Amino acid sequence: MLAFVMAFTMTTQAVPNPVLPGVADSGVMRFNGRYYLMGTGTSGHMYVSDDLVTWKEPVHAFSMNNTWATGATGQDREIHACSLRFFNGIFHLYWSVNVYPLRQIGHAVADRPLGPYREPVTDTPFDGRIDPELFIDDDGALYFYTVKFTDGNVVWGQPMVSPWELDGAAKPLLSARKDTWEWRDHKVNEAESVIHYRDRYYMLFNANHTGHEFGHYAIGAALSDTALGFSNATKYDKPVLTSNRGRVLASHGLYVPVAVEEGQAETGCSVSPWRYTEQAPGTDWARVDFPDDDWTEGEASFGNPGTGMFRGKIRTPWASQSIWLRRSFVPKEAPGDLLNLVVNHDGPIEVYINGVPALRRKGFQVGYALYPVPEEARRTVRAGETSVLAVHGEHDGKGAQFVDVGLVDGPPRDIIHNCGQPSLVRGPNGFEWWVAYFAMYNGGSVRSQAVDRVYFPGGKLVVDGPTSAKTPGYHPSPALPTFRALGDDDQPLALTPGRDGRLRPEGMNTAPPGTAFLFETVALLGSGDAIAWKGAVLRINPEGPALEIGDTVLPLYDGFDATIPHAYRVERNGHLVHVWVDGVRVSGEGVEGTDGSALPGFTNASGTLRVLGCTYTRGWDEWGARIAGWEAGGWRVDAQGLHAPLKTSACRVLKGDSLAAYAFSVHVQPHGGAAGVYAVYTDEENWLRAALTGGHLVLSGRRAGKTLSGRTVPIRPCGVVEKGHHLRVEKLRERVLFFADGREVARVEGAWPPSRVGLFAEGSAACFDDIVRYERSGSDGK
Repeated sequence: MLAFVMAFTMTTQAVPNPVLPGVADSGVMRFNGRYYLMGTGTSGHMYVSDDLVTWKEPVHAFSMNNTWATGATGQDREIHACSLRFFNGIFHLYWSVNVYPLRQIGHAVADRPLGPYREPVTDTPFDGRIDPELFIDDDGALYFYTVKFTDGNVVWGQPMVSPWELDGAAKPLLSARKDTWEWRDHKVNEAESVIHYRDRYYMLFNANHTGHEFGHYAIGAALSDTALGFSNATKYDKPVLTSNRGRVLASHGLYVPVAVEEGQAETGCSVSPWRYTEQAPGTDWARVDFPDDDWTEGEASFGNPGTGMFRGKIRTPWASQSIWLRRSFVPKEAPGDLLNLVVNHDGPIEVYINGVPALRRKGFQVGYALYPVPEEARRTVRAGETSVLAVHGEHDGKGAQFVDVGLVDGPPRDIIHNCGQPSLVRGPNGFEWWVAYFAMYNGGSVRSQAVDRVYFPGGKLVVDGPTSAKTPGYHPSPALPTFRALGDDDQPLALTPGRDGRLRPEGMNTAPPGTAFLFETVALLGSGDAIAWKGAVLRINPEGPALEIGDTVLPLYDGFDATIPHAYRVERNGHLVHVWVDGVRVSGEGVEGTDGSALPGFTNASGTLRVLGCTYTRGWDEWGARIAGWEAGGWRVDAQGLHAPLKTSACRVLKGDSLAAYAFSVHVQPHGGAAGVYAVYTDEENWLRAALTGGHLVLSGRRAGKTLSGRTVPIRPCGVVEKGHHLRVEKLRERVLFFADGREVARVEGAWPPSRVGLFAEGSAACFDDIVRYERSGSDGK
């Protein structure tokens, strides 16, 4: 029999954050399979990436040339907090000039993503204050969000006539709530980012002061039914992206605690209070037997609130140039091979364990960081024996004055704080959602760009982060498409005919067809040109601004210019087809098409077809009444999802192409009995199933005709999913991973044949919703 492996044996796979050092307050645009980033620290340069992780050398795209930001305020370094969007052939750039007293927003346009951008109006700003955000809704309506200084920093929103013109008056949406995590230092709500997904509107925003000396800057979320319906009442109670220092300390064996209060593990030691002096104690002061009875007793941390970092955590005043600290501890067990100091001090510091040097560092630091303890010092710490942690800190009168030191047992990890300025974007395969944001790492003073995956279990936005390459568990980089070909404005893609006569970029004719797929392209479709696949042709209606698919006419948005390239997104989910043009959904609740396997391509009736790029990914994203293509009688679909028939015997439905590697997730609400997923289904001799029953996940299966030994995994409440559970499967080429409510709970090692996926219920009228599956291709599927 083959056994399941529990989650605690799993190896790390994580995004190599930070992905772009030295960049902050940025806006990220996804266009034609690439990502474009500009913000604070880029000085009008644009960074470009094909995968959200690897960023190429920047290209200068914009310099201000207006009469309202002149002199120092008009320099490239004052281009802050950008918003980048493509609409109807034009690229729009909005930015903040955040220099007191001039805090205004500008607008520039270009006909290509790398510019050069020019300002259509040069004598007045586009709008007032900071953090602009252009949002294009599914129905083509435009909205503009900003931050204004009305009651602290407040997020405002208003409609737009066009990307060049605001409409009506702005209204306040979000402000800092007193006595919550949002008001730990200053009244700040800012840095908003908005998306419309699964018939819900989501806004990310920042709260608290952005300065590292406070240490509380974090990202929250709000949910709404309309683009301007966000309010304090629609916010989540907790941040969705905040410092990980509490989790890092909680995951280690704690010897000596630090002053941060978030989730530290219970100490495995008896610990005495700190004793300190601001007078030089002479030699041997770090030894275990040094007499410190005449030193003053104090509570960590130590510092000057007028200058100190993490100001709210200063418990004992320290305003002189030097301080010496001692604290004894008696561990119940000896440390393992990995022991780390936890240090936050802006200035020179030296730390000793039992008189043996453990750390000497000059320079400054603006947050907590882990430092491995040298073996010689680590070996002096023994179970049941008194050890002494001794610290000497210096302050030169510049910067923050703060010192806090602890000791933890475990592998070194990155401590990340001050997460800020989020940008929500689709991943390279078009199915995943990611958030790009800045953060600060390991006490460094530089803000750097990071990316982390965003999930929507039970309709709630959850961020898998902050992460770095040292974060344990499975946190892979963005998934790549099944196929992609990226061109540019100057060199459209060369197309070759396939056996079916449709034109495709080089290499795509050998790509596998799909019963469900996402096809995205930027193309100029002339009269009679089309995006086509088996049984369907999507083409411009020659009689007006509309698309035709079969007998259905899809009206396009007002002002659509048929003479220029546009961004097309086509989702084919079995017999249902959904179409977006420049981010505007033109297909309503979906257009009836044909079933069967197909590969999209182009027809060129006009002779002027130009394809600038395309991506193709096998998979689907469905919810509510948009669920389609599951094979079996008795199952029904409504606005709540896919419902299983109430039967005492097990019933199942299967769907999708047989893929070697994929991600598959679904929200499951069992109603009695058992319900769950077929993570793998090839045939009756090769399948893998996860069943929810009684607060547990029961795993079973067969591989190559052999029965796997079953395993029952308890599911811990996570406080995110209110009804039911969110199950996720990652079928890689050499293993299958299982997640329940965002937590990795088990894996099966070894290869499986290419497989479909399924849903099942037994004695339960279960409901399944928010179903996503997409192919992981190439190295992405390892």
